[in-house]
Amino acid sequence: MLLTRNATLLERHLNPATPDEQASTVLGQIVQHPTDPQVFGLLNMTAAPWSATFADGTMQEVPSQRAVPINLGLRLNIAGTLGEMVA
Repeated sequence: MLLTRNATLLERHLNPATPDEQASTVLGQIVQHPTDPQVFGLLNMTAAPWSATFADGTMQEVPSQRAVPINLGLRLNIAGTLGEMVA
């Protein structure tokens, strides 16, 4: 998935076999940092926390309605589906 400003991460992006009635469920959205316009993040729009692992190996929980900075090597576990930021 190409991540652009204000893009939304939908259920179908992570799970292509999702039934049509759930495929458009919004899981996250690309957001701009409120004080640093050069920094973008992925906002968790689900009810459950995500697990983030950064390129340096540190881990962080991403609660609902919070964002994780988008950087190369970031790995996310979103409801059991793993994703990684690559160039």
